[in-house]
Amino acid sequence: MSKELNLSTQNWTDNPNDFYSFVALKVKDFFLKQLNENNNFSTEQIISYRKLYELNIHRSLIKKAVMTIPYNASSWTTLEYIKEEFDKRTNPKYKQHEDEKYYIYYLKTAPSVVFNELDFKHLRDALNIVIFIDYPKLSSLLNYLKDFAKVSNSLKIPIPWIFPTGLVVNQQFYKKNN
Repeated sequence: MSKELNLSTQNWTDNPNDFYSFVALKVKDFFLKQLNENNNFSTEQIISYRKLYELNIHRSLIKKAVMTIPYNASSWTTLEYIKEEFDKRTNPKYKQHEDEKYYIYYLKTAPSVVFNELDFKHLRDALNIVIFIDYPKLSSLLNYLKDFAKVSNSLKIPIPWIFPTGLVVNQQFYKKNN
């Protein structure tokens, strides 16, 4: 996994790996595995998994969702980032607002396939499984980063990030009061 995150030893001639494309392939593998194991899924779930397996899950579809997970993005936010690649329309089958059945979504690059809330939830769940269950060391890394942020916050100091270009970004975390 460290190789996919570009954390292993490399030199200037090595091409960096693309973690988002790696995760996209793992998500496709997840849906294929689930379909092949046939875990007594409902017909609706099988249709959703098949649709998601056949979807061209590319890096831009999942990048925002994946990159905000370490920042404690909520499940709702993760879904909204994925939905940015889709056109939202009112479902013609429903006249009244009936929760998740009220909207349908068309992928901007493949408008012939219709997606619904269940499809997005399955995609989000697959992302979480691929990232945290299949690679538990990522959970450890995320917990470390969260603890680092807590310490920085308690000391009231920002976390500096220095980009390869030399740009310095100071990130400050604040505790929310409800």
